[in-house]
Amino acid sequence: MFKGYVINLDRSPERLAKFNQHPDSIYFHRFSAIDKREFEGIPNIKKLLFDDSVIKQKYARTNVSLGEICCTLSHIACWKLAAEDNSLSDDDYVVIAEDDVSLVPHFGKLVSELEINMKESASNIILLQKLGGRIDYWKTAIASSNMSVSPIIFDNYHEYDNDGASLYLIRKSFAKHMINKLARIKPFWLADMFTSFCDGANITVANPLLGYIEDGSESYIWDGHFPVKRTKVVFVHLSLIIGGSETVLINYLKMLAGNPNYEVELLLINEADQNLLKNLIPSNVKVSHILSSIESEFKTFLFWKLKDLITDQEKHYFGSWDLGIKIRQNNRLLKFFIENKFDLVINFNEHLDDYLVHYDTGAKNIRWVHIKDDIDKYLANSTYYRNILAKHSAIISISNDMKLLVDNMLNELALPVKSEMLYNPLDDQKILALSKQAEDGDRALLVQPFILSVARLFEYKNHLQMLDIYAKLKEKGIKEKLYIIGEGHGHVKTAIQERIKQLHLEDDCILLGARNNPFPFMKAAKLFIHTSLIEGFGLVLVESMICSTPVIAFDCPTGPREILNNGEFGALIPLKDEALFVEKAYQLLTDEEKLNSYKDKLSEAIKPFTFNVIREQFFEILDKQGLHNA
Repeated sequence: MFKGYVINLDRSPERLAKFNQHPDSIYFHRFSAIDKREFEGIPNIKKLLFDDSVIKQKYARTNVSLGEICCTLSHIACWKLAAEDNSLSDDDYVVIAEDDVSLVPHFGKLVSELEINMKESASNIILLQKLGGRIDYWKTAIASSNMSVSPIIFDNYHEYDNDGASLYLIRKSFAKHMINKLARIKPFWLADMFTSFCDGANITVANPLLGYIEDGSESYIWDGHFPVKRTKVVFVHLSLIIGGSETVLINYLKMLAGNPNYEVELLLINEADQNLLKNLIPSNVKVSHILSSIESEFKTFLFWKLKDLITDQEKHYFGSWDLGIKIRQNNRLLKFFIENKFDLVINFNEHLDDYLVHYDTGAKNIRWVHIKDDIDKYLANSTYYRNILAKHSAIISISNDMKLLVDNMLNELALPVKSEMLYNPLDDQKILALSKQAEDGDRALLVQPFILSVARLFEYKNHLQMLDIYAKLKEKGIKEKLYIIGEGHGHVKTAIQERIKQLHLEDDCILLGARNNPFPFMKAAKLFIHTSLIEGFGLVLVESMICSTPVIAFDCPTGPREILNNGEFGALIPLKDEALFVEKAYQLLTDEEKLNSYKDKLSEAIKPFTFNVIREQFFEILDKQGLHNA
């Protein structure tokens, strides 16, 4: 039969009595839990016992309670008992239980069979209980009869964390490894942060589970500091197409999805036929849509139709359809917010504005401002936008220059809305990994010398002037081709194709369309060229710099000046100064020493924009909203 330890405080005999009602409790040895009361009043005791640096970085936890630390130490003490138990072989498992867990019928038989079946596996930790905080399945996947138990392995290892540690198996050899490791370091994880101390590839979950926590049961592990109710957050966005703001959105979803204090959802207004980025959304983020794919397509058709040169009668006809779609959209949004009762709604790209004219969300609202044009629009139509902006508790700008514009706007409109700044976060390690994963069909393109542009095909991205610049560089004798990655408006693409023909660049300028992974091109390019007339931030500049490719860009509002630090980290050209752009680009393409002088500074340049730095700042902003109770 199995061997186990049950963790129980001396001052909680009633909990042990309840645990011992199960017939298989006789196979558990009681461990007298380490009590926080023995340490209260000792100066700096938490720092003496525990290293909180990993929790701050990985989980954005700004405070760890003494009760949580003592509970973790109790688990470690049980590992030590298992490691020193000579009756166990190194491949044997030991059950670790907290006294608030309820064991299923036939627990002893089921766990013993599971131990035998898993002995030859790579699993060092087998979770036997989960709270089901992120995946509802685990709330009901409880063994109720004499059935077989199979392990489940998660692709996303964060699913093992922050969902209970009241019942699990640990292999003796791994317990010995951890005790030896702890002879040199202090613990840096909490009891159920399993992937902080064990590789996710060596963790599994029993299916069905062999234990559960009864409703209303409170464990000393959280000590009143861990939120009973997680904060419900929803991001509202139009759709998932390949673009800078969508990449940023997904990174914020990852931040919240990895934090146990939050339950995060994504609400997309449009359901596109091809949401190319949907596979990048964390598995524990629920995704909903307001309009069907057919409705979304019709709405887009109406948008462009009303921008055409049409008769007044046609404007009235198509306008009535457009109004009908907006009413349908707002009614569904109202129903969505009433049913879900969120704590925070993030209006990520102003796609909630028409709804906010008529209704409220019933939650605190935060909005992002991604581009200077939006600020100009708010001021030009201040009567309309003032009431919308007033329904937000904070506005987040994506550069310091933009925050200054927002501050001035809020002052002019006399709005008491908090103004914050967050650079767009980038997962630098993932970008570097993806830069090495070129598709086979692209290898012929990548071996040729080229310069690169990555931008949506919109007018303000200024591709036509880019082509004029490239034509002049060709006249000066450069050999590099120009690759353009991006999709967008059809009429812009047509204009680009026509300009390529006019300049006789058909053999040298290649439109590569949208790419899920542009980073192999960024890594292989000799120079990244950016001629946008306006930016919110200029995410692709940082992505290129992460891939070690220097950048030349127009000093447009806003973004490039901050990213390139006034020209220290890349060539910054006064807006529309085509002659100087050609001169500087030619210098970088022909002067290896000058090019390398920028390359040498890129690791320093990207630091403010990395994922971990922005994550900490993001949760600080949420703290100010009174939403994060770590």
